[in-house]
Amino acid sequence: MSMHISRNNIRARMNIRGKKSQMEAFGLAIIVVLIIIGFFIIVSFRKNNAPVNQLGNYLPDEMASNFVNSIVNVNVQECNGYSLSDIARLCKEHHNVGDVCSESDACILFNNTVTTLLNKSLVRQNYPFRFYTQGLDWPKGTDIMIVNRGCNTNMDRIHSDVPIVQAKTYQTIIINLDICR
Repeated sequence: MSMHISRNNIRARMNIRGKKSQMEAFGLAIIVVLIIIGFFIIVSFRKNNAPVNQLGNYLPDEMASNFVNSIVNVNVQECNGYSLSDIARLCKEHHNVGDVCSESDACILFNNTVTTLLNKSLVRQNYPFRFYTQGLDWPKGTDIMIVNRGCNTNMDRIHSDVPIVQAKTYQTIIINLDICR
């Protein structure tokens, strides 16, 4: 009889161990499923909270100010030794520059030079922009304005301006560039 009991005892113990191992496997499977669901939730939240592109705002702002600052110091090809800011000053004072430049009217020369620079840079790169001056008041009675691709005051734009102070009259000419989005 002792053998018969021990055999039943062994079977009962094995049966209990089998059930325990099944429960452990089932518990492990539930944990794995919960981890996978948690991973998908985290990924979906990260996808919805995409990082803001700070570089996208920085580049047009820097480009506008750098462009205006650089063209002010450009030497005008038609005038030996004169920068674009010098030509703007001469335009403001309604000076004739025909003795040192190929074009006699400083305002027309300023306008043509700026148009050429804009065409070779921003227009070629397809940027919508508005380039204009304040305080120049050239002989046509208005300031210079060059617009590309419909950029206007109603559009979201990055603004940059560079003042040019005249030494003789202490008046200021401001060169502006708005790059629209």
